[in-house]
Amino acid sequence: MNRHFKKFMPKLLLLAPILFSLLSCSKDADLLSDYVINKKDDISGVYSLLVNDTYFSDMKSSILLDVLNNDTFENFNNVTVVATTTPELGTVVINENNTLTYTPPTPPVVNETIATTSETQEEVVDTFVYTVEETSAAGDITTAEATVTVKIITVSEDVEYWKLKFDNQFSTGGDRAKMMALSKSGNKFQEYYYMYYYFDGLLSIWQATGDNKYLDIMLEVVNNTIKDAQPVSFNSTYLGWPSDSSYGLDYPKNGVALWESYYWKDVTTLLRIMYQSPNLLSNSFGAKTYQDEYEKLLAFTEKNIWEKWETKGSSNIYRTHTHMASHWARMGMELYLITGKNKYKTVFENISHGNMPNVPSNLRDRIRENTNVPGAYVWDMPFDVPPGSKVQDTSHAADIIGFWILAHENEMYWTMSDMEALVLTLDKVIFPANDGPRPYLNVDGTGGFDAPGRLRGWLKLGRYNKDLQNKLINEYQSDLQNSNRYAILNLGVFALNERILADGYPVYPEN
Repeated sequence: MNRHFKKFMPKLLLLAPILFSLLSCSKDADLLSDYVINKKDDISGVYSLLVNDTYFSDMKSSILLDVLNNDTFENFNNVTVVATTTPELGTVVINENNTLTYTPPTPPVVNETIATTSETQEEVVDTFVYTVEETSAAGDITTAEATVTVKIITVSEDVEYWKLKFDNQFSTGGDRAKMMALSKSGNKFQEYYYMYYYFDGLLSIWQATGDNKYLDIMLEVVNNTIKDAQPVSFNSTYLGWPSDSSYGLDYPKNGVALWESYYWKDVTTLLRIMYQSPNLLSNSFGAKTYQDEYEKLLAFTEKNIWEKWETKGSSNIYRTHTHMASHWARMGMELYLITGKNKYKTVFENISHGNMPNVPSNLRDRIRENTNVPGAYVWDMPFDVPPGSKVQDTSHAADIIGFWILAHENEMYWTMSDMEALVLTLDKVIFPANDGPRPYLNVDGTGGFDAPGRLRGWLKLGRYNKDLQNKLINEYQSDLQNSNRYAILNLGVFALNERILADGYPVYPEN
């Protein structure tokens, strides 16, 4: 799985006597290969470099290929894409702006060498070569060629099963309408907090299927919420969402940090996935590109979510309860992976295993072994209580689990050993499956039963263990229709788990 969560690494390519250091932030760096350059004339001082490209497509729509985006030329105004070979499966045309439009085959075509079962994903690959001409001031012409690989995303039977269930619940069941209503509420009565559950489900189903219709819905939702943002009272340079006065005297003026962080932690994950999907970013989004949308949302996030609450006081970030603090640890991790800024990493590390201002512990220090199930984890909800005095509830713990899983996938401190311990905790303590589809209320298996559907983030552990995934499906899915807003999240998670179990990684991020 980790190959899809690693950041791009610089690749060095040598041309003539010139050494170019190229950070491949727009195409798959692992696919750099030999370029071919044929000079019609000896052009002094003009160097060109083409890099092979890889894109992802589904079987439903054409994609825009900005093939020159990762190439190196002295002056791009002098470069023209002049020809392409014919793809084996789909079709390609050259656009006036030097981009290409690739259209996948219809009906779907499967490579003969690829076996398909419900346990594996098909990988359909199409290739073609494009040719460019670079013209010097003197009128001399240099030509070069590079190869484009298009990986056509297909969906296994297992993923398709959950996708159909998801679509039925989201559209036919009315969940989309509910989500859109929440996104236009202004967050006055905690609406964004509850909207998160729909958003998280969309994030999972998008990663599982690669269908960008889900991405477009998420972007629509985020833009709806941004439209409702207003200047806050403590510093009018920042935007927020004032709440109803019944929640507290400060809230109508400045909004609620918890409500914003609970929803926006998923927005930062979305941004990181987009950042790690450069080919996706080059595709059109309305009149612009996904890159434009990504940059806009990142700027809003850094200023009006992170910087705003950081400026208002560290207690808004370093919370007294584990699950609340984990929201900011997750956002810090995601923003660090995107920007490389140490201030974000510091918050992630302080909450995970370091020193939090005015808080006498951290997540790692809270964890202890379950005395009844060796190897399983148990921890307390507040950071400032003796061990065992206030055990973490399962429902709020689900958000911590989601954070730990993402951190592990991004190779950020939390390890596979932690995942194995959490799998054991879910399988043998919280959800032993001998009491029907009801998780225990607390992470140590005490407190009676919680309401069905509330495992949420715990379900994501199924991607590490097929037996656990099957157990969750067999024992749990029948009650999804009664889980209200949790249904969309749960269905999306089951789909993503199946994708990862089959391939080892999701469709997105690309790298």
